[in-house]
Amino acid sequence: MARSCAAAQLPRSTRPTPNGIHRGPAARKLRTPVTMRAKRPMPKRRTETFSTKAALLKKLIPMCADEYEKLFGHPWSQHPLRLYEEILERSQIETDAWRVMNALGKAASAALDFFESHGLDPERRDHGIYYAHELHKLLKRRRRLLEGLKEKVGEYPRPIDKRQALVKSVNVGGPNVFAGLPYGRKLNDRELAIISLLMHKGGDLSFTSGMTIGDAIDRERRRMGLANKRASRPTKRWMREVPEDQD
Repeated sequence: MARSCAAAQLPRSTRPTPNGIHRGPAARKLRTPVTMRAKRPMPKRRTETFSTKAALLKKLIPMCADEYEKLFGHPWSQHPLRLYEEILERSQIETDAWRVMNALGKAASAALDFFESHGLDPERRDHGIYYAHELHKLLKRRRRLLEGLKEKVGEYPRPIDKRQALVKSVNVGGPNVFAGLPYGRKLNDRELAIISLLMHKGGDLSFTSGMTIGDAIDRERRRMGLANKRASRPTKRWMREVPEDQD
């Protein structure tokens, strides 16, 4: 009885129901399901990718120049390899000329052996239709030239490419050209890659769509690492012996 009297004195909104559950704002809050707002995921920082080589080089070369200046304490325009630029350029020209001569030698060898390799009489000119006739005519008129080109194949070794030439200029051949700068030690593969990209402005960088600046530097770093290993190996002397003058 006392309990029912106490309940009657309570405000209507807070009186208990027959099953003992209180009504009112507090009860409504308890009945309302609590929903937690999901935290928005932080946007991931995306590394810039490039769809064209020109767009990549536009940002890659200045970034390499900045890294070079931080490494060596002077801008790229004052690099000590300026004295070696002509040598490096001649090395590249020599490599390109070797490729052309090698291709000519292989073509000459294939032309000279063409009819015999097909079991045909090289003296007859009625084999085939048009191109066989032109080839037969070329062999008749330029045989000595073709034989000379064939002899050149393999006579001289492939010249070192510009990356090996760069390594030889910096790390292998004589005193380090960076001596007297912040340090005179041999440069590591990444430092060589930065210099290589600046020297050649990324002209022969192997580009793939979607490449990042980090990808480009890492690809050049691997190529310079291989050139560094090759340039450090002892090389043979490919000079013909000249007989001494006899009295």
